[in-house]
Amino acid sequence: MQFFLRRNIKIALFNLAIVATLGFLLRAKIAFPIPFIEQKHFLHGHSHFALSGWISHLLMVLLLMRLPVVISPKLQARFRLILILNLVCAYGMALAFCYQGYATISIIFSTASILVAYIFTATYFSATAGMKSNNLPWARTALFFNVFSSLGTWILAFMMFMHVESEQGYLSTVLFFLHFQYNGWFIFAGVYLALDMLRQEAVAKIPAYVLPGAALSCAFTYVLSLPVMLEIPWLMLLCGISAVFQLYFFAVIFNRLKLGAIKPGGGIVSLWLFRGALLALALKLVLQCFSAVPMFAQFAFGSRPIIIGYLHLVFLLIVSFFLLAYLLAGKFVHNNNAIRTGMIIFAIGALLNETLLLTQAIGNAIMEPISSMPYLLLSAAFLLCTGAFIIFFSARSFDMEINQEERLVLS
Repeated sequence: MQFFLRRNIKIALFNLAIVATLGFLLRAKIAFPIPFIEQKHFLHGHSHFALSGWISHLLMVLLLMRLPVVISPKLQARFRLILILNLVCAYGMALAFCYQGYATISIIFSTASILVAYIFTATYFSATAGMKSNNLPWARTALFFNVFSSLGTWILAFMMFMHVESEQGYLSTVLFFLHFQYNGWFIFAGVYLALDMLRQEAVAKIPAYVLPGAALSCAFTYVLSLPVMLEIPWLMLLCGISAVFQLYFFAVIFNRLKLGAIKPGGGIVSLWLFRGALLALALKLVLQCFSAVPMFAQFAFGSRPIIIGYLHLVFLLIVSFFLLAYLLAGKFVHNNNAIRTGMIIFAIGALLNETLLLTQAIGNAIMEPISSMPYLLLSAAFLLCTGAFIIFFSARSFDMEINQEERLVLS
């Protein structure tokens, strides 16, 4: 089972390279006329594959590798099948969305992907039933948010089936899905993995109120992503208070994390990636508090670079930085010069991308757009793509260190 899971880590890294390639093609389409690329279709393929093929797939693999119990061969076979099905759905969505956008085949694959997430969650809960662990509730909460986020997809499908024409309704359901994926499933799973890695000798027991408080505030802050809620001041105030509480809850967690404990095994690159992810998360939580202020909220909602930058802040700087650092620190990939170089290039590309998007937003706000911005963003995308491929190819050397006898033990 462990050898199968390590194989899936490399597959997830390959998927990251695909995500970066699709992102590069999208940036190239903006900078140059490329007839065979339908921008909207590729955008859907890029986003769906990024969520399912890269982040969700790797999170599921890591949750299984960090299982606090030895599971039966029957459950192992079931988890293998689930991971294979998730990959089939992810590749199916990438191809179908890029080719035809929202149509029958792409909807079938995206629906199947949601069902696979349901099955994984149910099987994981069954495998860990009766287990007592201070950190396990974070994993279960993360999986709950993964399932809960799909409610937005079902409501959207129902509205489309009933031919309900409501732009605000469509936007609200899409944001519902994205909010509980990014802020629920991804973040809470990351907290579980971080706490599990640090163990009790490196991290004090998190107070019991932090998890339910963080989960409840995550639910309330969904409202801050809805432009229509600017018209309801008291609700924005309530959700702003929730954002402040969420910042406090994560500050309690940050205070418990001892980053020096994760340096052995991962080296300076993983340590700085961890620090970058934590700093980006802190920035995201602070910006979320400001989004409750109408003036800032109106500026953010009206600026496409700000919206894209916020999504990339979570996807690249928080989640992807954390996962790459986690793979190094946990020795899930071979720590060599090539993979460290790839991660550094990837990190530079991500930081450059965020900086350029912020610059673009400021330029648009003061009516001074930067004409060379499409080419600059393309350069950042190229760095991301290059770094991702170097990471994938250098990570492949891991299997060469496993002899035949170890393969039999791990399989």
